[in-house]
Amino acid sequence: MPSPPFRATDSPWFWGCLFSVMALVGMALIAPKYDVRQRQIEGRFLGRQQAHIERSRRAAGLEPVDLAETAEDRDAVAPERIVPLWTLATLAVLAATGSAVMLAREAFRASRQPQAPPQPVGPAVGPQTDQSATPRPAPTATDAMPALPPEASITPGNELPLVLHVGGVKTGSSAIQRDLTWDPIRPALDLGGLRYEYMAIAQGRLLRGPALSDAAACFSALYAFSGRLEELVNLPAADFATIRDTLLDLRRQGIVPILSYEGWLSDPAELIHRFTASLAMPLKVVAFVRDPVSALNSWYWERVAEIDQPIDAWIDEAFEMTGAWDGFLERWSTAPGVGAVDVRLVDAAATSTFCHAIGCEPPTTHGLHNRSFTAAMARFVSRCPQPPGYLSEMKFSWWRWVEAAGATAECEALGGLPLIFTDDQIGRIVASTTDANRRLLDRCPADVRQRIEGDPRWWSADPAIHRRPTPPPEPAESDKLLEVTLRALAAADLAWRKVSTDLRHASTRQQD
Repeated sequence: MPSPPFRATDSPWFWGCLFSVMALVGMALIAPKYDVRQRQIEGRFLGRQQAHIERSRRAAGLEPVDLAETAEDRDAVAPERIVPLWTLATLAVLAATGSAVMLAREAFRASRQPQAPPQPVGPAVGPQTDQSATPRPAPTATDAMPALPPEASITPGNELPLVLHVGGVKTGSSAIQRDLTWDPIRPALDLGGLRYEYMAIAQGRLLRGPALSDAAACFSALYAFSGRLEELVNLPAADFATIRDTLLDLRRQGIVPILSYEGWLSDPAELIHRFTASLAMPLKVVAFVRDPVSALNSWYWERVAEIDQPIDAWIDEAFEMTGAWDGFLERWSTAPGVGAVDVRLVDAAATSTFCHAIGCEPPTTHGLHNRSFTAAMARFVSRCPQPPGYLSEMKFSWWRWVEAAGATAECEALGGLPLIFTDDQIGRIVASTTDANRRLLDRCPADVRQRIEGDPRWWSADPAIHRRPTPPPEPAESDKLLEVTLRALAAADLAWRKVSTDLRHASTRQQD
């Protein structure tokens, strides 16, 4: 494979030579002041040395000597410096010479190897930065991987794309991201040794391996995902170029990166096109859809704490995030570098569906990860004068400890998430999306198309099709919800105390 063009600034020998030469220049400039200062320091050293000798003589019982009377001129005793500047200059010359020889050797070797043409670079992302600034070093692989067979390397005839899972919102993204976060490296099924690896662009860098796990551990849902496109396209150009070059290098090694964020699907076309053009590589996009009524209902209960307007007005704004699938997919299908948009239908097996879509080994976890609130909890939230912050994170925490307390079945018995829309609003949602959903069918593979065509929730405004039975509230419902939550809190407190004790004992053992 042709090697990339040789650049002197990429070699450590270049910087070693440069710093050594600068050291020589600096020593030439300070030489006169160095001589004066060194003379003073060495004079004090000789004085302390003579004083130490005199104290030793007196301790031995010899006749004391007046040091003032026996003092001699420093330049007469030792006209040369004890530590002359030429010794440091010699070391700098040797370092500069050695670095220059090694740099020339590297350049000679590179000139004898075939050079790869420069990689095409898309439009600059974000504000331009000073090109003389030293770029941040590229992230390195954090997971040891077996050597790949030669046929696994990407060649001009084997241009595998970067995989982008773009959502949409409320379509099983949490389950997919959780499974990929904790088992990020997946062998490809039919691609001769190639591997898929899940990673995330977050905090201005590419997160892989332990860095990915650490990011997930700090999030209540316990998974990691990339940042919003608005953040990514406004990264400093040098930082984004470092991320892009790392992704390109991984693909040359036979590793197909997977990036994911559920909100990418509904981002504005301008951000999508800037992002894909700046990646400057082939892209495969995987998107999930569901019927608009259930998608909007789930999105409502995800954001209910922030909604302070009538439902009719909110529906119009909500279509900008979920449910308007054909318009979202049009933005991605026309984006630079996107070779295909693989449309899938969400269900309880979303993670398996995603693995099948990209051709990797099946998931290690199953089922939906972002579980809905129960009807009882939804009613409680709607009664709050000031509902608590972002409910999605609280929902993850609440369900996690409800399960730890063994109270999952009791909560589910209180009923599923209620449908917030009236009959008229259901009819309005279905009517406003019917034409777009028919266009959506042309973007779907045959099996997905058949399932959508046969699902009346996409086409019928009959309220009975969309409403699930929800038990009416009972006087004791609040007491039951509080009881389960307190048991979950006790389970969480017990787990926290055990971990705290283990950490305290571990700290004590390390100190011993």
